[in-house]
Amino acid sequence: MMQRLIFSLLLLGSLTACEKEIDIDLNSTDPKLVIEALLDDSGKGAWVKLTQTVNFSDTIGNPVQSGALVVLVRLSNSSRDTLQQLPDSAYILPNYVPVYGEEYAFEVTHQGNFYRATARMPQPIPIDSLVIDPSFGTGGLPGNRADTTNQRNALLYAFYNDPPAASNYYQIQAFQNDTVTDNLFLYNDEVNSGLFQVSPVFVQTYINGRIRVELHHIDQAVFRYLTNLNTNIGQSSASPANPISNFSGDALGYFKLYANTSAEFQLVEPLGP
Repeated sequence: MMQRLIFSLLLLGSLTACEKEIDIDLNSTDPKLVIEALLDDSGKGAWVKLTQTVNFSDTIGNPVQSGALVVLVRLSNSSRDTLQQLPDSAYILPNYVPVYGEEYAFEVTHQGNFYRATARMPQPIPIDSLVIDPSFGTGGLPGNRADTTNQRNALLYAFYNDPPAASNYYQIQAFQNDTVTDNLFLYNDEVNSGLFQVSPVFVQTYINGRIRVELHHIDQAVFRYLTNLNTNIGQSSASPANPISNFSGDALGYFKLYANTSAEFQLVEPLGP
């Protein structure tokens, strides 16, 4: 069965929505607003962070932007919820759970400018199973077994069913004992729509370490944004093109509305000589 499965892999560099700030460097130019907006079905609610770009030669980080009006709109009934800003940090709407199939918009008013992005909440895609590759070294854990840090590289496979009759896009995040790892992974069903999917996930862990893999069902706009961002990170040009945002108003960033499922795996193997 494994031989018949066709899957594609796009490995992203380090990019994490909540844990690591999106840092887009530009040459001397007017600053732009960067909007990171997240909403999923976990019950944690909405999270939005506003920063501003700096010039390529600047040594300061992207400054956090305060004083904006950030509103989440459910388009089917025009209900509006205003997010509250934490002190000098993100804007939040706790415990909000979006409805599957509904379309939502984030509206941001900042320094007299208006920005808007819309997305439709996808259905969750359960992870059928999560297994380690038995050929990826002895016990799936290659490396120096005498290493005092007990660090190991592991290759896992997430198995899940892709819905038929639709284009689907996925982002995978891996967590080591609840700490997000450095790599993210993007997949789509362009060549195997409606089939059983196998998505490789590379992690660095240690014996008895607990790995959680999250499968994010995302839309095409977010998939395109993250793909473009990865291209910018990998290219050598001093003036990379900005990733294509789904926000209007000449803002950078993205609105990620996604269904989230997860599975866990614990590496159990006695240490050898």
